[in-house]
Amino acid sequence: MEWKRIAAGMEMITGLAVVASLAILIQEVRLNTRAVERQAAVDRAASMSTPFFESEALRTAMVKVDVEHGGLPVLREFVDRYGFTEEEAIVWHRHLIQLWGGLEADWYYGERELVRETLRALLIYPDQRIYAENEPFGTEFAGMVRELLAESGG
Repeated sequence: MEWKRIAAGMEMITGLAVVASLAILIQEVRLNTRAVERQAAVDRAASMSTPFFESEALRTAMVKVDVEHGGLPVLREFVDRYGFTEEEAIVWHRHLIQLWGGLEADWYYGERELVRETLRALLIYPDQRIYAENEPFGTEFAGMVRELLAESGG
């Protein structure tokens, strides 16, 4: 009789261990999925910027397209405020796309309070404010950026 009780207890412990293992596995899959989604978002932001850092021909072509179509308002502001050439404004804009794209990915897939504090620090700089005021972001992130702009007097 004693052995039957021990065996039943062991079966119960084994069953609980299986359930606990499954719960841990589910959590690990969720975390991995979020990490993959975040990295994909960062890679998208980088893919829109990196070619402009590496190719003078691409920057020159973008200047011609920009001039032909009147330019993006954010580029105009960089040229007017900082005296950038068209090419410098494009490269700086692409740099900001990459920077803010990473921050937006972190907002959706990472540590939100850290992103909020980072943005508070960035938004004291006029170029960052110009970018934030002119760029379309995802809905939830855009709402938070607008909130921070208003909070800091923008």
